Amino acid sequence: MYDSKIRFKDLTRSHFNTTLSKSLLDQIKQVADEKGSPYNMFLEIGMEWVLETYYYKGSFHKPTRPTDRVRINTTFNTSLFNRIKARTNRLGKDIYANDLIEEGMKYILSDYKK
Repeated sequence: MYDSKIRFKDLTRSHFNTTLSKSLLDQIKQVADEKGSPYNMFLEIGMEWVLETYYYKGSFHKPTRPTDRVRINTTFNTSLFNRIKARTNRLGKDIYANDLIEEGMKYILSDYKK
């Protein structure tokens, strides 16, 4: 039988659509499942790392974009996602939020594989 779990709405979080590498996302979801946490929490940890690491123009070199990107709809802390979007403008031309989120995903995966 279905057991409904009522959750309180967190007003600091909003739904966002973005495109991310399917292979990276699958690996993040696997880590999240092993840790018993929602995967978007790990995405946010990676986003915080990106904000701390890439501050100045030229500090982030645009990677080649993955060919396996899929569109996802997930919830992020609104302020955090907006800071990521603003950081793309500071870092240079043709750098987008999903590039920075994927960089954070790579960091998370390297950190949790240790």
